[in-house]
Amino acid sequence: MMWWQHKKQAWRDSLARKFGARAGRNLPIVLQQRQLYVLPTRFGFGLAAMLFVCVLGALNYNNNLALAFAFVFAALAFLSVHVAHSNMMRLRIDSCLPLSAHAGQRAIIGYGLDPVAGERSCLRGYLVSEQPTDFELTRAERIAFALPANSRGWLDVPPLTLSTQWPFGLFEVWTYVWPNEKVLIYPRLENSPPAFPEQADASEGRHAQNGQDDLRHLRAYRHGDSPRRIAWKASARIGQLLLKETESPRQEELVLDYGAITELDHEAKLSRLASWVVLAHQRGLSYALKLPTMELEMGQGDAHVEACLRALGQAP
Repeated sequence: MMWWQHKKQAWRDSLARKFGARAGRNLPIVLQQRQLYVLPTRFGFGLAAMLFVCVLGALNYNNNLALAFAFVFAALAFLSVHVAHSNMMRLRIDSCLPLSAHAGQRAIIGYGLDPVAGERSCLRGYLVSEQPTDFELTRAERIAFALPANSRGWLDVPPLTLSTQWPFGLFEVWTYVWPNEKVLIYPRLENSPPAFPEQADASEGRHAQNGQDDLRHLRAYRHGDSPRRIAWKASARIGQLLLKETESPRQEELVLDYGAITELDHEAKLSRLASWVVLAHQRGLSYALKLPTMELEMGQGDAHVEACLRALGQAP
């Protein structure tokens, strides 16, 4: 069984190298006959061997019923090739949308597929040697496939293998799709990143110690004010109720500087910065990023965190 799997993959790779350009690199594409490959499955080879033995026995014993049985099953097998081939013909691959991920995670590659000519049953797709994804198409939709991301930087999206063994599993029809796309892999995130640099510690310390707004001044108590804000000690000294007026502390700006990290190598520094960027974004802080080759100004939000991570992912 293992021998057959390796041999089958070798045949596929040989076809991919020889005819790969026919599958097209510029999306969208519509699958045509010259872009589809067909091979019997192990079950198909087993059925062929059984029918061959059945025909030999029927001829030897002059058994017409056994011959009819063999020919009917052979006709069904050949018909299944046509049905499986039609299940892939004119399938439209509209687009490829790769989503970035951190090293050590899986990048999601979304393909827009359109059945065009009716429902497509029992399709299977996978990237490289990843776990295949089984799906059916009744309308145009986006199907996601996982791609392992082992290192930081730009990664070429590998060819997508689409196949089907429907209806009887006797033959497999498949094709390769090569997109002209790359996916950016961000630096690996640390499991337990240390605290932010010193300029952020003071701001975080005030929030943790106070748990509320900073005191601004005292004023006379007015009807309807909350009793919780009464300054009892100050009120006792003058014999009049005084109320604490507060204001929110000014959030200090966070500067994430590559040059300030000295104890780590280059990739570890980028991982530390990426971890800090994600953590600052989750806490809603404003932060700037300083790298040897570029600087990103102070900011926050989804666009800013993506810009920072892209800069870290493309850092030389």
